[in-house]
Amino acid sequence: GIESGVTLADVWCYMSLLDNWNLVSRMTVPRCRHNSVVYDGKLYAIGGLGVAGNLDNVE
Repeated sequence: GIESGVTLADVWCYMSLLDNWNLVSRMTVPRCRHNSVVYDGKLYAIGGLGVAGNLDNVE
């Protein structure tokens, strides 16, 4: 995502029972405007926009 104009690599999880967000991991490539999918119990970030332009990788 983006915060204050800076592209982030942070992965956050929302805990609805506690009504709070927790930082759970960091991606190797900061990205925003990506798509996400859960497959076989894992969350994947697909494509998006990185600091140098469009991304075509998955992590």
